[in-house]
Parts: sequence; structure tokens; C-alpha cells
Amino acid sequence: MEIRIDDLQGAPIQALLREHLASMHEHLPPESVHALDLEALRHTSITFWTAWDGDSLMGCGALKQLD
Repeated sequence: MEIRIDDLQGAPIQALLREHLASMHEHLPPESVHALDLEALRHTSITFWTAWDGDSLMGCGALKQLD
């Protein structure tokens, strides 16, 4: 497994995040959707990582720098 900082430009991570956000909006009330869209995740205060097994996306995570 390789974990790397991701710029959110690749098709696999964009598809995963779009599906995740759509599913949250489908199954949860708006006040319970605590996920950011692609543009928000690209903010300079956020570092985003993806985990890969070869060419297969295994997962992702993000941390935001707070004051």
C-alpha cells in the first residue's frame, strides 16, 4: 500500500468523492452531511491523502490546519 498526498485531479478520487457526497445527501438530513466537495477539499488549509494498492484506490483522508 502506498499513501500519498493527492491533488484531487485524478478521475478515481473525484468519482469516489462525488459518489460519497451524493450518497450522504440521499440518506441523511442536510444538517448531518459533514463532508466537503472537491473545491472545498482543495483549500490550502487542507492536506488530502489517498491510499493505493497499485492502480487501485483503497481509501482517503484529509486534515485541516486550524488556528
